[in-house]
Amino acid sequence: MDERTLLILKDIQQFATEHDSRTTEKKEQMLIIGEDAGRFLYILLSLSHYSTVLELGTGCGYSTIWIAEALRQRGGIVTTVEWHEQKYLIALEHFKKAGTELINPIHGNIGDVLQSFKGKQDVIFLDAVRTYYVDWWRYIDDILVPGGLLLVDNTLFPNPDDLIPFFSIIRACGMYEEVLVPIGKGISLFYKKIN
Repeated sequence: MDERTLLILKDIQQFATEHDSRTTEKKEQMLIIGEDAGRFLYILLSLSHYSTVLELGTGCGYSTIWIAEALRQRGGIVTTVEWHEQKYLIALEHFKKAGTELINPIHGNIGDVLQSFKGKQDVIFLDAVRTYYVDWWRYIDDILVPGGLLLVDNTLFPNPDDLIPFFSIIRACGMYEEVLVPIGKGISLFYKKIN
């Protein structure tokens, strides 16, 4: 990744930290993944053959830029969905600064977008409101290609027990291999087996 993009990511991280320190209302906070988790996603996706990523929960676009930069070498694209209008507009500004053409941003209800989503994705990065994950599962599983990865952020913190119902559904289907990566707030990787 070039130095210019790294500086932009550093600026976004500083913006998010300052913004979140001024508001206690969680839905208004940016809640970015952090540099260590961003670098992990960048390296993981750079080393892979994947070229399409669906990110559910754009926030201010920090993780999106890490992902897009990883896909750059293959000309891949990240489609990212955010329901919160202010966060969506901030993310668009960050994407413009980063100058990446590899991002397809969508503003809308994630459940509605998933229900009408056309096509398959190599990777799905899930970083949104967890109470909806169980309802979204059937769409996520259908959209993700065999051999693809489902990445779930915030597995260790906060409130890891919130994910038990969702993870139970994934495990019960018997089609996924799983590993927890204790980086950032924890990222669970689910590899969808090829039949």
